[in-house]
Amino acid sequence: METYLKRRRYFADFENVKLKDMDGNLYHKFQQDLWNKPIKCSTRNDVQKFLKIILNWGMKMYDINLMKFYKKIEFFKDPNEMKEEKDVYTFEEFQKYITGTTNLNDKAMFEMLYYCGLRRGEARGLQWSDIDWNNKLVSITKQANSVKDSQKYYELTPPKTSKSIRTLPLTEVLYNDLVNLYNEKKKYYGFNDKWFIFGEHEPLTFGMMSRINGRIAKNADIRRIALHCFRHSCASLLINTGQPVTTVSKYLGHASTKETLDTYSHMFPNNLTDVKNTMDNLNLSI
Repeated sequence: METYLKRRRYFADFENVKLKDMDGNLYHKFQQDLWNKPIKCSTRNDVQKFLKIILNWGMKMYDINLMKFYKKIEFFKDPNEMKEEKDVYTFEEFQKYITGTTNLNDKAMFEMLYYCGLRRGEARGLQWSDIDWNNKLVSITKQANSVKDSQKYYELTPPKTSKSIRTLPLTEVLYNDLVNLYNEKKKYYGFNDKWFIFGEHEPLTFGMMSRINGRIAKNADIRRIALHCFRHSCASLLINTGQPVTTVSKYLGHASTKETLDTYSHMFPNNLTDVKNTMDNLNLSI
């Protein structure tokens, strides 16, 4: 809802316009206005997706024929826009980063972000019942989102997409730290498996996670990256170890491999030399 409210400022051209009165001229003005705004193409396309949601609702719920307008919608493409480089930790950098804390809870939290590539909300929503100790797996079935104007500062909701519901293997380092953390937490009064792994009765706030991140980076004398960049770091690690795009997509819980390629295509190695070598080998075999 907060995202939708922020996007309203892009829709001034449609104020007080009825869906049945939408026409091509109105769309082209909207399109040109978006082009003139100092935002990335991906942001422009996100705004257009929101417009299409409104149109789909009108067609589905009110039988308004909007196809003439709908067909004029074109995704923004800017061939001159450079692919944004993600700020990531290499494996070696992460090993240095994690030396910045001796707190078991903080260590396990950032290992979970780095090795499992979780979104911040997914990590916040983890409860001890989500761990399969026998098979060393963690199940991602929900996320903890911030809530405003409420007695609680969070609410548990389904993950971003249906593909985001997934089960991931735990690395030995992360698994061992979780075991030790669990044994610590079990000593607390009233403990049960519905407690949040990174928190207790309630999950840590985003603000607290960010402050812990800054403290660890400072102690380790390494540049600080944003919380979401640990997810990018995981993607980079998977790609650099030769994992195919389908595996990376499934691991990160993307809706499709297209989303993975749109976000990380520049990270995948250029295999043109391998193609040349393959063709040369075929010619040699003739």
